[in-house]
Amino acid sequence: MNERERAFERKRNIINAMCATAEHNGKPSDWYTIRSLANRLHRLETTLSRLAEDECNYPIYDEAKQKRIEKLAERLVRENLGCNVYTQRDPRGYCIRMYLVDEDGRKWFNTWDGETTGLAW
Repeated sequence: MNERERAFERKRNIINAMCATAEHNGKPSDWYTIRSLANRLHRLETTLSRLAEDECNYPIYDEAKQKRIEKLAERLVRENLGCNVYTQRDPRGYCIRMYLVDEDGRKWFNTWDGETTGLAW
């Protein structure tokens, strides 16, 4: 399996866990809708990561924009998946972390904390 196939597999697994979480919480779990949500969250996460890096490296950065994006990401996840989410400002990790479950209702994670899922693809 090459790197492109592994990236596709990671993305598919995360979207499947997002669908299972939405279904578990009584939210609509259409795969294509969740995929577009995941893509949007990934773009927001990339922006947050860049802003977090700017916060570490430069004395002046756009904190208002960072807070606005964090609130948007939290709202999108809570409304569409019904799960908890938190954002962090450390550029070394995932800036958006979600608490997802699998089809059996068990925790599904891809981070070292054993609790959360970050968007990685």
